[in-house]
Amino acid sequence: MTNTNDNENLLRAEGIDKAYQLGQRNIPVLRNVCLTVASRQTLAITGPSGAGKTTLLHVLSGLDRPSAGRVYHRNNDVYAMSPSRRTGWRARDVGFIFQTYHLLPELTILENVMLPIVAAGGRMNDAARERSIGMLDRVGLAERLDHTPSTLSGGEQQRAAIARALINDPEIVFADEPTGNLDTATGENILRCLLDMAGHAKRALIMVTHNPDIADRCSRRFHLVDGILSEAF
Repeated sequence: MTNTNDNENLLRAEGIDKAYQLGQRNIPVLRNVCLTVASRQTLAITGPSGAGKTTLLHVLSGLDRPSAGRVYHRNNDVYAMSPSRRTGWRARDVGFIFQTYHLLPELTILENVMLPIVAAGGRMNDAARERSIGMLDRVGLAERLDHTPSTLSGGEQQRAAIARALINDPEIVFADEPTGNLDTATGENILRCLLDMAGHAKRALIMVTHNPDIADRCSRRFHLVDGILSEAF
């Protein structure tokens, strides 16, 4: 594991366990996961289906409380925060690219992208609109602003989800198979955007991928099997 000073750490996980109750059975998903992430680092997490990769992203990003262990953002315990403070933290400092998009169907693509601005305490004003249009243009959706998600292809919805995740310039971006539904050329453009964001803006990227070529382009590579996370050197 890469050693970093506390003041360089964006994210630190210590002894993370996660289990789910299924009837009388306790199903362990994550086992004693420890991880330290610094700015400008790009992490790839690989592993077989059902290994717990998405669960790990949810725990690290404040979406799903671990059964044991701690997650820290700049030495602040994420799960010691009140729910409202944790929601604000996620809106300001975290971007999450979901594998299944999670776009609100009743809103236009532009309104979906603007939502994190409001969640972080901003307003849906002209400045927010222009910022969101610029981000959608960056992912190739400038002609789709007023469309609802149901009128877009899966790849277009994924690009809208990526624009939404990046709109507040978060310190940490979590990406669950961000290029899985994109054609090769678009996927390459999005991947380059994410990697450049981490390298040039002092951000961190934590990405789940099944693609070994994508994993090899990250500065660190991890493998998750049976809930145990190990780093490949």
